Amino acid sequence: MRKIFHPKPASDMPSRLWLTRVDLVTLLWNGNFARLSAAGYRFWCPDLAFMTVMLISVGEKTREIGIKKSIGAAKRDIVFEFLFESSFLSLLGCGIGIALTLLAVGIACVAFDLKIAIRLSSVLMTVVAALLCGIIFGVYPAIKAARLKPIDALQNE
Repeated sequence: MRKIFHPKPASDMPSRLWLTRVDLVTLLWNGNFARLSAAGYRFWCPDLAFMTVMLISVGEKTREIGIKKSIGAAKRDIVFEFLFESSFLSLLGCGIGIALTLLAVGIACVAFDLKIAIRLSSVLMTVVAALLCGIIFGVYPAIKAARLKPIDALQNE
């Protein structure tokens, strides 16, 4: 069996760096790859739907954007407005999700006489992830809104 090319390890480095093809395939397909793929799918699909909603928001606010740009609003003002909206909506959804999760966990603890500890770090990571997703998937709609020409935006009805 051929080994994947790695520089020859120093004497103090572990020999685990030498992977064979079988080890690599086992590493990818032992279930971790499938779980990561499923997690990635669950991550991207709602975010793409969120971006679609933001694009619809841009379409509905075309006239408003045209008025703002015609009275002197800069592109960065329009971008900031839509990024703020997308961040707010993602944090609102995150807050509702966390509240419903805590309610469900509380009901399960009472119903089944369980003691479950929820770490604050997990909740904070969820909030940060939601905020990042709101910003990342709000960038394209915000830039699209900022690139609208005032005359085209005012004529579009």
